[in-house]
Amino acid sequence: MKIKLFIAFSGIIFIGFVINIIFASLIYRDFVAYSDSLRKDQLGWVRSSIETAYDKGEWNHQTLLDSLHWGLMLGFYIRVYDLNGREIINSEKILNHLHPEMKKRMEETIDLKKFHGEEIIFDLHPSESDQGLSGHKAITGRLVVRSLAPWGIARLKEEAFKKKMIIFSGGSIIFVTIASLFTAYLLSHFISRPFIKLREITDRLRDGDLKARIEIKGKDEVSALAESFNRMAERLQKEDELRRHLSSQLTHELRTPLTVISANIEAMKDNIIEQERALKNIEPEIERLRALIEGMEEVVKAEASLFTTLNPAEIELYDFIKDRVKGLEQEFSKKGLYLRVKGEPLVVRTDPEKLTIIIRNLLKNSLRFTEKGGVIILIKDKEGKAEITVSDTGRGIEPSRLPFIFKRFYRDEASPGLGIGLSIVDGLVRLLGGTIEVKSVPGEGTSFRILLRDLK
Repeated sequence: MKIKLFIAFSGIIFIGFVINIIFASLIYRDFVAYSDSLRKDQLGWVRSSIETAYDKGEWNHQTLLDSLHWGLMLGFYIRVYDLNGREIINSEKILNHLHPEMKKRMEETIDLKKFHGEEIIFDLHPSESDQGLSGHKAITGRLVVRSLAPWGIARLKEEAFKKKMIIFSGGSIIFVTIASLFTAYLLSHFISRPFIKLREITDRLRDGDLKARIEIKGKDEVSALAESFNRMAERLQKEDELRRHLSSQLTHELRTPLTVISANIEAMKDNIIEQERALKNIEPEIERLRALIEGMEEVVKAEASLFTTLNPAEIELYDFIKDRVKGLEQEFSKKGLYLRVKGEPLVVRTDPEKLTIIIRNLLKNSLRFTEKGGVIILIKDKEGKAEITVSDTGRGIEPSRLPFIFKRFYRDEASPGLGIGLSIVDGLVRLLGGTIEVKSVPGEGTSFRILLRDLK
């Protein structure tokens, strides 16, 4: 995961790197375009100034000197020719007309023998006042221009700026890339570290160390995941402890009737006890074993229903429950208890098989802990949901035990059950998209209230 995170961050950094290069190249290109445009404007100004030096058929030598001096300052080497092709003046000649100090500065700044680019030739035209009324542009001469290297003072500053821009842009891109890669490494390390810890703890949990816990502090999603994992591990540990306790209890439950049966058979063989009396002693133990096996079979069947897909169907709830309790009425009658179904006709869309398991488990739980009175099942509509209440007049549940009755393998010390029935009821109710609540008063009875919504 650490490598994958680093690769992901590096990919993002690479995209940013490419974007920065594109932006830098665009900025550089725009600056070069601006510089070239300014260069053309400067050349246009110099050309216009030279054209104004032609007045009334003659060239003003001083104006030419000033124009070429200005052009030389801008980095242009200029030669001016008349109509006959004779050179009138060039940039090199004007140096002799400059002040000695100015001439020295110009020679230090500009090398008149180094050029940049090709020659540019322009036709020179007189000013509008000298053109007359003909409307045709006459030609007064020819202008030949070449750019000097290093292009004069202004161009030297432009080149310096371009170089600095390249250096700064490249340096910043390299620095940001290195810093981003280092940050990506740190982020991938810190992000993956808790998951590495989680994997280590998961391996320990897989190897049977149910006491393994992960310690990640904070209030982010990773710490919330760690907290959920610890709760899951704690629940697994408790369930494992309860399962071990249940195994011990099952072993005891099986050993007792088997011991009684074995002892009576040995006694019959040794003629210590009469056969009729021995069989009389064995018969309740066999019934006890049968009840235990049937209970385990029902638990296995009910647990299996938690993992099967839902098969929704519309049922009339009152008639459905009335029909499902018929098989248990005889068992209630044997204990002298009543079993009644009350309510109003109510159609609900749910899974009939899973609802049957829920009702049967609740009724058997009530039958197990009720010695007098009986059970009433009340059905009614509750704000668009089906409400099923199973109330008994049994011994009730202590308030301290109520939070745990839906836990898997939890059972009262005096309970003959396996401690799984109510946990299955809770799981099935949730699977049907409902909720279950319990209220109990010790010595008076217990009431389970189920709210079911229609399944799609």
